Amino acid sequence: MNPLRSPKADGAWRWARWCIWASCALFAGLLSLLPATQTLDNQLHDTYTRWLPAKPAPADIMLVDIDERSLAMLGPWPWPRPVLAHLSETLRKRGARLQVWDVLFPNTAPGDAQLSASIAQPDTVISQVLVLDPAVEHPPQDGRLQPAAIPPGLCSQHTPVTGYMGVAASLHPAAVGHATATPSADGILRKLPAVLCHQGQAYPQLALAAAQASTPGAAWTIEPGLWPWEPNQTLVRADWRFALDDKGWLHIPYARPHSAWPAISAAQLFEPGATLPPLQGRIVIIGATALGLADVASTPYHPHAPGMSVHAELIGAATAPSRWQARPWAAPWWAGLWVLCFGWIFWELKPHSTPRRTLGSVALVLLCPALLALALRPLGLLMPVWAPMLALLVQGAAWMALQGVMLRQESQRLARHLQSFMPTALASQIASQNPTSDSLGQPCQGTLLALHVTGLERW
Repeated sequence: MNPLRSPKADGAWRWARWCIWASCALFAGLLSLLPATQTLDNQLHDTYTRWLPAKPAPADIMLVDIDERSLAMLGPWPWPRPVLAHLSETLRKRGARLQVWDVLFPNTAPGDAQLSASIAQPDTVISQVLVLDPAVEHPPQDGRLQPAAIPPGLCSQHTPVTGYMGVAASLHPAAVGHATATPSADGILRKLPAVLCHQGQAYPQLALAAAQASTPGAAWTIEPGLWPWEPNQTLVRADWRFALDDKGWLHIPYARPHSAWPAISAAQLFEPGATLPPLQGRIVIIGATALGLADVASTPYHPHAPGMSVHAELIGAATAPSRWQARPWAAPWWAGLWVLCFGWIFWELKPHSTPRRTLGSVALVLLCPALLALALRPLGLLMPVWAPMLALLVQGAAWMALQGVMLRQESQRLARHLQSFMPTALASQIASQNPTSDSLGQPCQGTLLALHVTGLERW
């Protein structure tokens, strides 16, 4: 206890510090709900994604690439429908257990009967796109939209559907999933709506349609997040698991660059005697990397990644036993907890700490949430960072302001105490000095005054 302060004053200052600490923890929780701090967190986690070692690709997923070599061999896109039917039948003969086509077929064309017979098999899923961007002035309405027969029991929150590129009327696929891209404001594709609902019908995302085709006898269930580190909800079908946020959106769990996925050129499937990796029992995703097809998405790894790598990430995470990378449902609580955990370091800042020590302590406190989030990323947790950092910065500023007020009041009390036995000007000068064991001296003319005040350091 400071000998110049009463126990009542000490208690008041202690309560003030506790109130600052608790208020900043609450402030951090509220900040974590703002879109601005979530955007900053997304950008920081994109950086972490590039820093962390890439995970090996799941062994049961193979990409079939419509690349420049394929276009040179089979001609420009779109290929004739009999060629696409032959590609599908070749994959089936080689033992692929599921075909996921990241390809659109919105218009009728010669040979549709042959292609329709192939994609009508229960092991095939094709794509359709629903337009959600209100900035599109003349949205297309090509083909027809094919809803899911038994969709998951949820609808993602999204803007109204204004157009679509569906399935040609001459085609009758067994399963269709939407490949609608919904990039963030900065252009990075981070989240996708799990289920789009339009005019009373539900349209699951392509990865969800793949799960339904892969497990025809299973049912969809939704598991709410029970523990604070879990996603808001998890959509489950047999051994497929999709982590969803509170709006029913999928956070794309990027874990590797596109080049890490095993891929074969579509041209190799038309070459007699070509040596191919085994496809038996694998999920095959057919998509394009050819520049002219413009099927690209901006990801944390690359500004122009092939779109099929996004679907591969979703399917790989849904079928893998490892944790899905997702934001926990209790993110505001975690943000407040980080402030409570790391804010205690400010207790160690003394009123007369050196500037180097003060700045070092503040920097350490502010870095703690970022370092902890980086350490938890391998566990699949996308922890809030900027909200607790900003709240801790506010706490540090409030803490130092409080220390300044305390120091000023103590100096005034000390000056009044010293004035009882020394001149007023000298008492004020002594009270304004930092505590030290050195003597306070100055040149003077006239009467020389020397004082030794015992216990002055205790103030």
